[in-house]
Amino acid sequence: MAFSLAASILTVIELSTKVISKCFEYSRAVKHATDDIERVREEITNLGAVVKKLHALLRNPHGARLHTSQELHNALESAQAQLRSLHDKLTLGRSREAVIKIGLRSLRWPFESKEVDKILQNFAVCIQTITIGLETDQT
Repeated sequence: MAFSLAASILTVIELSTKVISKCFEYSRAVKHATDDIERVREEITNLGAVVKKLHALLRNPHGARLHTSQELHNALESAQAQLRSLHDKLTLGRSREAVIKIGLRSLRWPFESKEVDKILQNFAVCIQTITIGLETDQT
């Protein structure tokens, strides 16, 4: 389980970095959704920070004795799925690549504010689950 948990952590960290990078691209090109973009970027940054703490705990000599590892693993899998979905929606599709090739560099933020609220809510649940697991095991 520890290896699987460590692999999930590294995947979440990698996906978080990619999504933050995409948010940065959108923040430079899209003017009408800057607040939503910044909120998503901040929540992904928070997720990355919590996951890095978990990674440090796992590398600790007592990390193999985590009692909440199943809950942590489930939260990490949920975060991975959400990050992949978010990354896919933020990544340029074939039709946008064609638009860019002909010289029109127009990016459009692919989410409405209500969708952003739901995304943030889902990440907040993952962060809370991981944080509670970390606190439980540290206690």
